[in-house]
Amino acid sequence: LFPAINIKKSGTRREDLLLPPDEAARIWLTRNAVNDMDEQEMTPFLIDKIRKTKDNEAFLRSINTGIPANSVGY
Repeated sequence: LFPAINIKKSGTRREDLLLPPDEAARIWLTRNAVNDMDEQEMTPFLIDKIRKTKDNEAFLRSINTGIPANSVGY
């Protein structure tokens, strides 16, 4: 990814105020899905998912397949 970022440390504390609830929930689930991966495992995984999807919504769905967007509350 360019520019180089630390995916695990990126984000904001109040993204719930910036995003619709369903999108914020999917992002939270995405972070949880990759949280246990190390950097060498996570980066290719995310790049592969990004390449296979046409937009952010499809990307988030591909990470969270089978998990309802409203399963996480704020």
